Amino acid sequence: MEPGPDCDYLREAITNKTLGEKPENGGAYVNIKFLDKDLRRAIVTVNKTNYAAVMVDLPCIIEGMKSWDKRGWWKVADICQMLLVLGPTEGETTAKYAPLPREVDKNTFAYAHGLTPPMHWVRKRRFRQRASYKSVEHVDDEVERLIKADELVEKSGGTVKYDIVDTDAMDQQAQGDQDMEYYDEEEPADYRTTTEDAFGQAYTTEPMQEEEDDEDLEGMLGAALFDEDMADAPPLPPADAAAEMSAVQTAMAEAEPETEAPTPAASAETPAPAQEASSDEDDDSEESDEDDDEGPDTIDEEMVAEQAVQAQVREEIEDLEKEVANARVNVERSMNPMLRQRNINKLQSLESELAMKRRNFGMEVDDEDNEE
Repeated sequence: MEPGPDCDYLREAITNKTLGEKPENGGAYVNIKFLDKDLRRAIVTVNKTNYAAVMVDLPCIIEGMKSWDKRGWWKVADICQMLLVLGPTEGETTAKYAPLPREVDKNTFAYAHGLTPPMHWVRKRRFRQRASYKSVEHVDDEVERLIKADELVEKSGGTVKYDIVDTDAMDQQAQGDQDMEYYDEEEPADYRTTTEDAFGQAYTTEPMQEEEDDEDLEGMLGAALFDEDMADAPPLPPADAAAEMSAVQTAMAEAEPETEAPTPAASAETPAPAQEASSDEDDDSEESDEDDDEGPDTIDEEMVAEQAVQAQVREEIEDLEKEVANARVNVERSMNPMLRQRNINKLQSLESELAMKRRNFGMEVDDEDNEE
């Protein structure tokens, strides 16, 4: 329907759920009356104003969903038709023969567009032609007429010739030619196309940029994947982070080049056993220092890791307590028996999980958690 006061009135009536009620009881003054047996032509009355309308077939089926709690969704209908309001009219006669827009097929009442801008002219660009029952009846009548004409020619002494044609191959070839014409239109390199969608709203299409080199594209793709992996990776516990840092420092120390300090000539004249003894003493002192250093660090890392695990468990318990509280509120608010039973089952599951985590952590279990 075209924008205007009546369109706003109808939208407000749908929002307030006043459709179907009598006007004297506060309902909206909206009425729809079909004018033919095919239920195609109709007259729509909105706030005492008459509009001509037509029932059109959408390009594809749309699933209608409904929710009672804005969380779970249930399928309620398959929508394949739409009532298209054409414009104001004087009465039923003019509404029945109102001219159709070019988006509507005059024989099959098929609508050319979908409900979103990407589905603009979708029947011509993506979908094959759908056979209508009217076209089938027309083909049957035409075949009977041709057979009778052939019989008359044979009775009059003439001859009849016929050729068998594959219509599917012809349709595919015609569709391919149409697609080539659609994509082969010459356009400047830098352009912007503005198109109106099914609702009359204009949207702009930007030109496609030139493709980049393969090497640059591979490098950008690799960097993006690496960033995603780093972002999705969970944070390491403090113990693992400390161990990883120490491993990195050890690897960096081993990678440094060893520089030998020049020794005086007198050192070369010292006896070898003295050098071996001094080196053994140095090794023993270094090992003792390493043992002294590793002791407190190892204890600290274990304590930090244990504290991190405890903090994580406490956080999980707090989240479960919040979920249990929300589940109890949903049970109290549920009026539908099916939804109430489903919420009760969910509450029992959350309470059992919360009680198990508390027992494993050594916390006291509340009696309320075991109640239904």
